Parts: sequence; C-alpha cells; structure tokens
Amino acid sequence: MARLETRRDAAGRSRPVDKEARLRAMREQYDSRVGVFRCHLTGLPMELGYGSRRSAEWAHRIPGDESSVVLCCKLVNRMQTDLAEAEFRQFVITLARHFQGAPFDESAFPDT
Repeated sequence: MARLETRRDAAGRSRPVDKEARLRAMREQYDSRVGVFRCHLTGLPMELGYGSRRSAEWAHRIPGDESSVVLCCKLVNRMQTDLAEAEFRQFVITLARHFQGAPFDESAFPDT
C-alpha cells in the first residue's frame, strides 16, 4: 500500500495511485479466517514477501485504470500483462481448450 510509485506515463509524469481503490481491494480480498489476502483471479492465498510466484502484486482489471486495481499473485499478474480481465479470461479458456486438442480459435487472440 505504501509502495513508492516509480512508473511513468508516456509523457514522463508520475503515474497516480488510487489509494481508495487499493484499500477497497485489500478489504474485499482479505480472508480473515486464515489471515491472508486471496488472489482476485485464482482465489489462492498469496504471500506478502517478494520473489515467490504467489507474491501479491497490484493488477488492473482494466489496463491503466487505477480505480480497477485488485491483488493478484505474481504469476497470474505477469501472464495477464496488458489485457483487460475479460480478454485474459477468454484467452486462457481458449488456450486451455487448445492444450486439450482443439484448434486454436484465433478470434480469442486480443487485438494489438
């Protein structure tokens, strides 16, 4: 929550952080029964330390929209990269079907 934002936008300005959105995500994703934050996309418990694939990271449900942040485990967040949540979900489903032998449906491949 208190992380210093070092990323910049295309014009070189500091990117704003929506602290209210982050607090909201933390409240919604905290599992008080076991004292952990759960990944928004997998529901798995996350680790607060760095370096693990289960480390908690901020992810944007809509790329670049600070009000849409959620906590995701590092592995899933890195896979999602710059896709909107709906695009990512559809792409993963299509990819899983392909891994099971179906032809890859190119319409699931996100534009640009």
